[in-house]
Amino acid sequence: THDRFFDEVASKFITKETAQAIKNIQEIIRRFPDYGIVDVFQLYPAKDVIMSTVALSRLQNIVINSDKWQTNAVGDQEICSLASNKDLIHDLAYYSVYANAAYGWKGGLALSGRLHFGDLKTLVARTGITEEQVIDANWHSKTHQPAYFLVRDDDQQSLVLCIRGTLSTRDVLTDLCCLAQSYDVAGVSEDGVLSMKARAHQGMLKAAKGVSRQVEQKIISLLDQYTGYKVVLVGHSLGAGTAAVLGSIWQEKFKGKIKVFAYGSPCVGK
Repeated sequence: THDRFFDEVASKFITKETAQAIKNIQEIIRRFPDYGIVDVFQLYPAKDVIMSTVALSRLQNIVINSDKWQTNAVGDQEICSLASNKDLIHDLAYYSVYANAAYGWKGGLALSGRLHFGDLKTLVARTGITEEQVIDANWHSKTHQPAYFLVRDDDQQSLVLCIRGTLSTRDVLTDLCCLAQSYDVAGVSEDGVLSMKARAHQGMLKAAKGVSRQVEQKIISLLDQYTGYKVVLVGHSLGAGTAAVLGSIWQEKFKGKIKVFAYGSPCVGK
């Protein structure tokens, strides 16, 4: 059968995790009709589909413009509220440098036009930390195992775990494993800690658990050594989604000591 042939080929050329991801993506595509996804080009002439799309776009612009006068007042209030929170603005700007640095020398060349030889050199140059402050780093991603680094930022008294966004084909496989998967999240009730069920993007949930296995014990040990430090999770795109899910998993373990800064985060769960 097709599945048996795929398994035989996969066992020789790709990892078990990658093979499973491909199967999950195939299943998602096969079940498109179950999710209400319809191939309109099979149902209607291409000309009608294109003209309808253009008409819908124009209607959306009319609605947006007509609602602007209603939302301006609220928007101004939100901007003023954000501007008054100088600490938050500072942190958003500060940790965005880490999110950019996660893309290594390739990202550094693309974003700044400067070439640093090696991902570690780029991290040090972009953030101003020293190589001694780099606790752990994995610059090569695998399926459901995104690239990341863990550093000690003494200026901010924080342990920064930064997870890279999509940069390789393996990252794309993680992105495309987009079924919702349930997992346990620790919460607090009147009687104490309890476990609650949540749902998240399957690929990013697996990525979050994978990163957790790599660094959780290191962070626990470092917090014992550096009292008063906090844990800061940072990421962009795939990294942002993974950081958000990981933050929900760790919220009780590092209660009162954890923050998440997610830049360009996809909707990862509910």
